[in-house]
Amino acid sequence: MDSYRDSYRLNRRRAFFAGGVLALLASSEGKSLPFNTKVGKANDIMPAAVNNPVRRMVDASTFPSIQAAVNSTNGAPACIYIPAGWYTITSPIVFPAGGFELQGDGPEASIIQCLDPAQDGVVVGDGQSTWHGFELHGIGFYNGPGQVKTGGAFVRLNNVQTVNISRFAMSGPYYGLRLTDCTLVDVAQFDIRSPVRAAGVGIQIDGVADSNDIHITSGIVRGDPTNPCRAAIQITNGVAVWLNDIDGYECGIGLILAATGAPTPAMGDRANIEMIWSRGCSWDTSASHGMLIYAAAGGSVRRIRSTDDWFCSNGGSGVAVAGDGTIIGLRFHNAESCVNLMNGFDFQTGSGIRLRSPVVAQNSLAQPGIYHGVKFWPNISNFAVTSGVIGPDDAFPGRTQGWGVYIAPGTSDRFFVTGNELSGNLIGPVWNGGSGQNFFIGQNLV
Repeated sequence: MDSYRDSYRLNRRRAFFAGGVLALLASSEGKSLPFNTKVGKANDIMPAAVNNPVRRMVDASTFPSIQAAVNSTNGAPACIYIPAGWYTITSPIVFPAGGFELQGDGPEASIIQCLDPAQDGVVVGDGQSTWHGFELHGIGFYNGPGQVKTGGAFVRLNNVQTVNISRFAMSGPYYGLRLTDCTLVDVAQFDIRSPVRAAGVGIQIDGVADSNDIHITSGIVRGDPTNPCRAAIQITNGVAVWLNDIDGYECGIGLILAATGAPTPAMGDRANIEMIWSRGCSWDTSASHGMLIYAAAGGSVRRIRSTDDWFCSNGGSGVAVAGDGTIIGLRFHNAESCVNLMNGFDFQTGSGIRLRSPVVAQNSLAQPGIYHGVKFWPNISNFAVTSGVIGPDDAFPGRTQGWGVYIAPGTSDRFFVTGNELSGNLIGPVWNGGSGQNFFIGQNLV
C-alpha cells in the first residue's frame, strides 16, 4: 500500500469532516455542504422519502414533539419528517413498530438535542420479537449544554432487520449507535465526535451473535485525545460485519473485537465474533492499540479479515491479540502498522495467523529496541509472515524496532517467515525462540 497515497486519503477525509457539521454550517451559508444539502429554508430541501409511495409523510414540526408525531400514526409505517431546526427531547423517541423512517434536512440542519444524559435518544425494537424495517437520514444528535452522557445511546436498535442509516452526526455520545441482534443493516456517511471518556463508543454491535450482515462505511469516529473514549467501534458479539473506509481517530482503541463468552451464540456452531471484514480503514492515533482482538475464557473469535488497513501512531501496538479464549483464523493483507509506541503486531495468542505484504516500520517509537515489528508470544503455532517490509522504509525511516520478527521462547511450531525485507531493524531481522521442528525462515532480505 502506498503510504503517501493513504496519508493523502486520510487527510482529505479528515478535512471533509474537520470541525464538525455545525462549524461547517456557520462558515458555509448558501454553499454546497456535505451529504448533498444546502443551507436555507426547510422547504428548500425536501427529502426523497417525502415522496415515498409506501410511507406517508408526517411533519414533526406541526406537533408538540417528535414523539407526538410518531404517536399520531397509530403504529402505521410513516416517514417522520424533521425540518431544519433544533428539537429538544427529555425522554427517548420510541417507535411502536418497524417500517418507520426518521428523515431530516441534513445533520447540520435538523438537530435532536437529548437533555437527559442517562437515556437513549431514539429507540426502535422491543428486544422481544423481530421488527422489520427502519431508516434514519440527515439528522444530528447532541447533548444538552454542558452535559456529559452517563448512559444510553443516541440511536438504539433492538432485534431489527433491514435497516438503513445515513448522513448523521453525533457529538458526545455514551454509545452513538448501538445495534443489538440486528440483521441486514447499512450505515453510511457519519461523523461521530467525542464519545465520553473511558466508556464511550461510537458504534457498538452486540447481542447473542445473531447480529449479522451489517455494512458500515464512509465515516469518522473522532475521540477527544485529552479524554479518550473506549473505542471508535466495538463488536462484542456479531457475525458477518463489513467495515469500509472508516477513520477511527484519537479514541482509546480504534476497533475492538471482544468475545466475552456470554451470552452463548444463538445460532449453532458460531463463534461469538466471526467473519469480520475491515477494508481501507484507519485505526490510528489511539491512546492504546489501533485494533484489539480479545477472547475471554469461554469466548471465541474466528475468521477476521483486514485488507489495506492503517494502524499507525498509536499509544500501544498497532494490532494486539490477547485473551484466554479461542482465536482462530486472522488474515492481514497489505496492512501498515507504523510509528506505534509498542509493537507493530502483538500476537499474545491465536492460531491460523497470516500476515501478508505488511509494512511494519518505526515501531517502539518512544523506547527504541524494547518492542518489535511483529511479536509472537510463547507457544503460538500455525502462522505465516510473508512478502512484507518489516523495518525502515522510505516513508518511516527510523531504526527503532528491536527485532523485525520476534518469536518468543516456547513451543512455537508450523510457521513461515519468508520473502520479507527485514533489514535495518535495531537488533536484527528475526529471533526464533520456538522449539518446534516444522518451520521455515528463509529467503528474506536482511
